[in-house]
Amino acid sequence: MTELERALIQGIGLTPAKAAKRVGAIREHFADAVVQGSEALIPAMTNPVKDRHVLAAAVRSKSDVIVTLNLRISPMRCWLPFLWRPGTRIVF
Repeated sequence: MTELERALIQGIGLTPAKAAKRVGAIREHFADAVVQGSEALIPAMTNPVKDRHVLAAAVRSKSDVIVTLNLRISPMRCWLPFLWRPGTRIVF
């Protein structure tokens, strides 16, 4: 959530107070979606360093899939079998 708050401030220009309020509302309304305890898994992830927290959270929460619009993810093999991009076919 820290990354989200920073993105709200730096990326779309919200004031720190408005960003904190928005993140607070997300935490309140989506409490079950917050993953705790994934930090210890981050060093074991092999995807790009800046995105390792995402994959660690997916592993910790036993997610079946990560949905992203980020087309810069590379190398793809580091994310498999978790990654799915909207508009692509899923092949099993």
